[in-house]
Amino acid sequence: MYDTIGQLGLVFFGTVTASISHELKNRLAVIKEHAGLLNDFMVMAAQGRQLDIDRIQKLADALSKQVELSDAIIKNMNRFAHSTDEIKREIDIGEVIQLVVALSKRSAEMHRVRLKISDSIHCHTVTTIPFLLMNLLWTCIDVLVNTADGDGTIEFAVQKVPEERFLILMAMDWPAPQVHTAVITEMIRVLAEAIGARVFIKQEEMVLAVDLPPAQANPHASDSL
Repeated sequence: MYDTIGQLGLVFFGTVTASISHELKNRLAVIKEHAGLLNDFMVMAAQGRQLDIDRIQKLADALSKQVELSDAIIKNMNRFAHSTDEIKREIDIGEVIQLVVALSKRSAEMHRVRLKISDSIHCHTVTTIPFLLMNLLWTCIDVLVNTADGDGTIEFAVQKVPEERFLILMAMDWPAPQVHTAVITEMIRVLAEAIGARVFIKQEEMVLAVDLPPAQANPHASDSL
């Protein structure tokens, strides 16, 4: 169905942008509701009624929280948009995982799946195409959460293996016999090949692994792509 990297990228960018806008709309709806309550308090004050300071403080705290959440969403959106600034560059694997998890959280929660990140993701760098790596990880998450039947968790870890390679591991806590056939889709194959990576399943461990190549072994991650 998706026969080019460009098509995959457009679908990815559009879906993530739609999800971000939906989250922002939810935050704005809550802020509007709190603003309405604040207006009610102003009317009460104008009528000479005594105001509940504790309620006003809770309202102020709630508004600050919504602004904080909105700011985090916008920062993620900004980081996502800037992932296209350069075709190929050195990236921190952990930072990419954290961003993709944040972008995938809403969709995963709709399937009652929690995305968890282990401490092992930090301080590992590779040279790759950031946008395509994010697209690949996001697609893998989407495939996995659709195999969950009820509440579940996907935990992310990074493992260094010989030849200066890194594995991004996604460990599921539910039996998913259909994963072996479902996950190696054409979309994942195309994205993985584009950055010289390999995606495979450790079926007995219920782990999906993305094998990232060292920079010198990545034939497709070039500025000419």
